[in-house]
This record gives sequence, structure tokens and C-alpha cells, in this order.
Amino acid sequence: SVLLLAPLLGWLTLFAQVRHYWGEGSYYAYGWVIPFLAFILGLRRLRDDPPETISPDPAGGKAVALLVFLMASLIPLRLVAEPDPYWRLPLWLQAAILILATLITLRLFIGRSAYRNFLFPCLFTLTALPWPTFAESALVHTLTGWVTAIDVEILLLSGQPAQVISNVIQVAGESIEIDATCSGIRSFQCLLAFGLFFGEYFRLRRGGRCLVALAG
Repeated sequence: SVLLLAPLLGWLTLFAQVRHYWGEGSYYAYGWVIPFLAFILGLRRLRDDPPETISPDPAGGKAVALLVFLMASLIPLRLVAEPDPYWRLPLWLQAAILILATLITLRLFIGRSAYRNFLFPCLFTLTALPWPTFAESALVHTLTGWVTAIDVEILLLSGQPAQVISNVIQVAGESIEIDATCSGIRSFQCLLAFGLFFGEYFRLRRGGRCLVALAG
């Protein structure tokens, strides 16, 4: 039971840090629901492969030592991230360590199948984290450019002369700026996360999961 509490406390601490990104108006306002969805995916996996059908893996000394080391390594990461809660790198490092620690803990209790059964629910929690800055900026820039280009085409097709300069549309002597918040980034990230959830929940094949994510 103590082994189970260690990763759980680690996840609670991580989500307490990430909550700064889950505020209203944020790209990641949906993030608060991700831990619950990941828990549901874990329960579904446990139902499909109940403990009675697998033999628990003995709590080997190496696994326990590795688990202690991983949990101890979270302390310096937490101290490094404390001055700046919006620094994303420590959040991703903590999440990676917690995923590994969670899988090791589950293996000690339910056997080797824990890696196969609970890897996706653990990885799914990453959708609650803010994307790396370079990836987020590139996505926002790309989506904003697409929105701007589509708007200009619609104006031209409707007979309104329009010209685009960067993310600004000039039409009828006025300038309309397409802001980053109009890029669709929030919907993109939210629907991608829910597409991944439904693909796993209904245990779709790889092609089906990709289709659901693309549909989102």
C-alpha cells in the first residue's frame, strides 16, 4: 500500500503544479478532466485483464530500489520548478519519472502485464501538460496562417477585395488582425486528447484510433 501511495502523491503534486495552465481562457482549460479520464482507462484495462487471470510479480529488491530512486529524484526537480511554475521542462521530466514509477509499482502488484495494460493510460496523462514552447508556437503560427488564408478566400469568393499581410487582412479600408486565440489551437488540443481517449476506451485498432483522432 505504501508503494501505491508514493506515485499517487507524486501525481497529485504534479497536477497541483500544472493547474496554473488549466485556468479559464487557457489553451489547456480541459486539463483538469484528464486525470479522471486516465483513471477510467486504467479501470477499463483492469476489468478486461483482471488480477485473477495474472500472477503477481514478486517484489524484487531491484524494482523497489529503482522505485525509491525515481521518487527521490522528484525532489530536486520540484525544487528547481518552484521559482517558476510556468517552466515546462521540469513538468515533462516529472511526468516521465512518474509514468515509469507507476508502471513499476503496478508490476510489483499485478505482474508483467502491467506494462502492456497500463502504458497508454499513463501516457494519456501527458495530454494535460502544456506542450513544449517551440511545438506550441509552431502549431499556433501554422493554424493562424490557415485561418487567415481561408478567411481571405471566403472574402474574395464573396466579391470583397481583400489582401493578407502576415496575419492581418486588409478589406474595405480596414485592417483585421487574426489573433492567436482565433487559430483553433484550443479546440485542436482538446479534441485530440478526447480522440485519443475514445480510441483507447473502445479498444480500437491502430487505424481506427488514428481515424478518431483525425476526425476530432
